[in-house]
Amino acid sequence: MLRILITNDDGYNADGIELLYRLACNLSSDVWVIAPESDQSGCGHSVTLQRPLYITQHATQRFSINGTPTDCVMLAINEIMLHKKPDLVLSGINRGANLGDDVLYSGTVSAGFEAMLSGINSICLSQYYTDTHPLSWDFTQEHGLHVLRHLLLPSMSEPFCLNVNFPAGPSKGIKRTSLGKRKIGGNLISHLDEFNQRCFTIGKRRIEDNTVMGTDIHAVYGGYTSITPLCLGLTDHATLLTLTAEMGD
Repeated sequence: MLRILITNDDGYNADGIELLYRLACNLSSDVWVIAPESDQSGCGHSVTLQRPLYITQHATQRFSINGTPTDCVMLAINEIMLHKKPDLVLSGINRGANLGDDVLYSGTVSAGFEAMLSGINSICLSQYYTDTHPLSWDFTQEHGLHVLRHLLLPSMSEPFCLNVNFPAGPSKGIKRTSLGKRKIGGNLISHLDEFNQRCFTIGKRRIEDNTVMGTDIHAVYGGYTSITPLCLGLTDHATLLTLTAEMGD
């Protein structure tokens, strides 16, 4: 029987993780929830090193941890589920998309990366919404189980990490995509705090290109569910060859 671990970065009490739990229960009767006790959005692949982590059990196979999504996966694999590790990690369903460069900042996706580093397959799921198309879980509830079953194929290479983004409305279908360009950080909002000190908030608006066909951004903005396989190889082999040619062995 498939043993499934569910986590997220929106926190243990988030609506998205409850929906994902219900979907996962259609795939297996051995489903565990181990998630951050509070919202960790934007934490990336951070790990807690400077303070102790505490595990709180809420019910059978349901826990929260006062840490990041990466902490949750680490403690799940090396402590809570040590004697029988998960076969699959599902992360999400995130409130908001994780498209393009978002994956480098996303705690949702980083939980999937951490699973992959431990040799465990992972699927990261996010729900896109806009000001004109407010957040709704209805379409994902209808479409999500089909997507998960579509992805659990025996021919997949292992370990894998798949990044799934659901569109804001009914999905027109599934598209296999690459990551697009979508950079946060250019929308800085300056204001004064209660002590009249100038401070900043990083706005949610991204600099992005939604016109490039074949990308996750183009697919989701066009009403499709995007599936992007991710990898952890960070070495720039082209530059390595250049350095070797210029500097020698």
